[in-house]
Amino acid sequence: MQIKLFADNALKLVDVKEGQSVLDVLQEQQLAFPAPCGGAGTCGKCLVLIKDSTGLGYKKACQTDVEEGMEIIVEKKGAIEVKEEGLTSSFTFDDPLPGAYGVAIDVGTTTIVCHLHELTTGKRLASASRANPQVVFGGDVISRITAS
Repeated sequence: MQIKLFADNALKLVDVKEGQSVLDVLQEQQLAFPAPCGGAGTCGKCLVLIKDSTGLGYKKACQTDVEEGMEIIVEKKGAIEVKEEGLTSSFTFDDPLPGAYGVAIDVGTTTIVCHLHELTTGKRLASASRANPQVVFGGDVISRITAS
């Protein structure tokens, strides 16, 4: 069966299977859609606008099964604020080589952050960060394990 999915200012016809939840479909389409409880239906953060046989309204994506002809409107994807600063003790290297660089990587449950440092001065030269792509399966490790 097919449904219509409106996301990122585009309409897409999506083939779905009977018994799939709307959240399953959004995850298959690789949309970074909020589901902090991993689809348990407890957080209510996966509300999405749906037009189906009952009319038009907001429903929990994790608790709503797809049906033929359904239209799903993703108004906004859950943007996650990435924090690049934290608390840490300072450290020094014993006689770093001139021009030596070091990389610090934090692979967290919600974010991934990477910093490039010049080791002789400790100066941060560059940073990059993004939301952990696994967040679509839940905001915590247990939800992600359950989803897998």
